[in-house]
Amino acid sequence: MSKLQGRPAVCPTPEQLQYLDKHFGINQVTSYRSVEYAQLKGQVEDRDVKSAARKALALSQKQVTERLKRNLLAEEQAWQAHQHRAVKRQQLEAQLAPADSVDPCAFKSLKGQLTALQAADGRYQTTRVERRKSIAQNQQQIVEIQVQIQGTKAKESRLEALIQTQMVKLDGQCKRLIDILKISARNLF
Repeated sequence: MSKLQGRPAVCPTPEQLQYLDKHFGINQVTSYRSVEYAQLKGQVEDRDVKSAARKALALSQKQVTERLKRNLLAEEQAWQAHQHRAVKRQQLEAQLAPADSVDPCAFKSLKGQLTALQAADGRYQTTRVERRKSIAQNQQQIVEIQVQIQGTKAKESRLEALIQTQMVKLDGQCKRLIDILKISARNLF
């Protein structure tokens, strides 16, 4: 029982909290004063987190791996298309072999298809060389990144990282005081 009011203290319901937020401004920031983490070094609990350098290297490794996956998939699809074109080319050459039994219009059409397949095979050969170079470069980059990851610390102090990046923490004393006053005013109301 509350000594002042003679009735039990009740925790506000979510609806009441929403009302307090809307009409009394309970969750508002009342002060933008801040404290540097260097000053909070002995007061704040510290923990080890994954190092920022390791996170950056892992992200770059993931990006290079994604490029490698796309290149390998493109290489596989191009190889399958090349195999399909080889079969089609053999069929066309077999149809063109008895040249005197094919009428001239069909011969011209078959010859055009054969020329198109040969041009596609030529494009496949030139792009295959470039794609293979790209795959080799991606594999080399992955190896280099893995070596860098091996030489990087896995964990670092979170507090030290915050201090190095000159981060600050909002000073909550003013906000707590104002919130206490607002809740007291609401209770009196």
